[in-house]
Amino acid sequence: MKDIADAEEKVRNEEKLKAEREIQRLKDEAEAKRIADEKAKEAEKYREEEKARQEKIEAERIRKNKQYKQFLTDNNYNELTDKVEKE
Repeated sequence: MKDIADAEEKVRNEEKLKAEREIQRLKDEAEAKRIADEKAKEAEKYREEEKARQEKIEAERIRKNKQYKQFLTDNNYNELTDKVEKE
């Protein structure tokens, strides 16, 4: 009788241990997924910030290029005006 009770207790303990391990595994998976999602959000935020920074740099480059072209146009006009005035 005692052997049967001991065997039943052993089976219950093993089942309980299996259940606890499964619960811990699921908790670990959930934590890993949470961390992965967090890192993915951080990476996406970084990509968006980098894209915005690159767009700002490109806009500044275009603005400076337009200023330079205007400067050259103004200089050419001034040179032509000077030539006409000299003649």
